[in-house]
Amino acid sequence: IGAAGLSGGLTCEEVAAKHDLTKDFLCRLLRAGEAVHLVAQGRNGRYTLTRAGDLLRKDHPQSLRDLAMMTIEEQGDAWDSLLQDGLKSGVNGFKLAFGQDFWSWHHKHPHKD
Repeated sequence: IGAAGLSGGLTCEEVAAKHDLTKDFLCRLLRAGEAVHLVAQGRNGRYTLTRAGDLLRKDHPQSLRDLAMMTIEEQGDAWDSLLQDGLKSGVNGFKLAFGQDFWSWHHKHPHKD
């Protein structure tokens, strides 16, 4: 969506097809990104990055991506798993990274709360 956003954005379906991702899972993720103002969906159904979302790109000259990843500790591993494998498989990134869902993991690791 980042580079495509410069030329009018992409629909969820276009992103899923282009990168061989699970469409329903990706569309939910994009709606969540819209709820926290990282992406915006236009009337044409195309998603583009907002200014905040643009700052999370690796290639942005003032990127805050590494800082964001650092501040969420174990969540960073979950996001990496989500982006690398979860969007293709439809499996939750936290479960891919830690072998169990978020709540089960925190129940077994209360010191991380």
